[in-house]
Amino acid sequence: MALTLACALLAGCGEEDLAPSVRQITRHVVAPTCEDMTFSYFPMEELTDYVPTCFPPYFYQHEGYFLASTRQAVPRLEKTCGAFRILFLFFDTEAHRDLLLQNPTFSEQTKSQIQTDVRSALSWVVLGYGPQQVFSHRASPPPVTFLYDVKVSLQGSSSSLADEETADFKNYDAIVFLEALPGDAAGSGVLRWPVNHPIFRTDEPLVLRINPRALSAGLFYNELFRRNVPVYLAQYHVGPPTFVEENGILYNRTPITNPRNGRVLSGEDFRVLSDMLNGWHDVDADGIPECQDTEIDARPDNVDADWVPDLLDPELDQDNGPFVWTRE
Repeated sequence: MALTLACALLAGCGEEDLAPSVRQITRHVVAPTCEDMTFSYFPMEELTDYVPTCFPPYFYQHEGYFLASTRQAVPRLEKTCGAFRILFLFFDTEAHRDLLLQNPTFSEQTKSQIQTDVRSALSWVVLGYGPQQVFSHRASPPPVTFLYDVKVSLQGSSSSLADEETADFKNYDAIVFLEALPGDAAGSGVLRWPVNHPIFRTDEPLVLRINPRALSAGLFYNELFRRNVPVYLAQYHVGPPTFVEENGILYNRTPITNPRNGRVLSGEDFRVLSDMLNGWHDVDADGIPECQDTEIDARPDNVDADWVPDLLDPELDQDNGPFVWTRE
């Protein structure tokens, strides 16, 4: 594992007598260097064991991954802003076309075109997934743009893809497989393909799988960005389990608490936290989102000058930004 650390780039890094009020932002370069990728993974547990140790150890907690040494969040994507090139790959079977025809977001004209030219129909659909549509829940879109391609495979599913169909996957930031999912799930989130671990294996393409019946701009956002970063920070306390039934629907109301100040996080806190870990927030209010900012000023409400303001920050002496950006 070759890591280019901020310490190698910044004069005085590691000297305890230096306490700058501005923290420099440097991208982390993560590159696999060994061929033997054998590893052991224990789903839903904290430990992930790799043999050999070619990658930094990290653990799963709170619907996301964290570096074991610092508990920094680890995004599955190597970037969270800028220009994204996305390939939508539809597996053309009768069952998958039926799922497209059941999609409630498609117009009758689109459904009619699916019967005769499914690639053209899907191309028109995804061309409508511009930043304003994908980020419609936000007052203004983050610094993200998209370039889409649509292809059709005659294979029944992604597990049957031939090598020639995957040769150009490296040209995309992510590939969206449009196919039925187990249990009729809507989406699978960002994974490495053909194996989904380790997430640091940058020589493998990133994919997300979406059920054709559920395809929409909002779900595309959810799978590519919200599920790209952890839902909570690793240090948060979860529980006790609490479930509440409202109008016949059972909701999970388990409290999530910031152990540093005892604050029980709200739904709005989680939305803002997702923006922070994607780098779309502007914690020092200098007009530059964090994923484009080269330095962060310390403020009374963010004394450690990381991406998370003190109200939500569980440790004021730790860097609670994502691992792919290093702050020193």
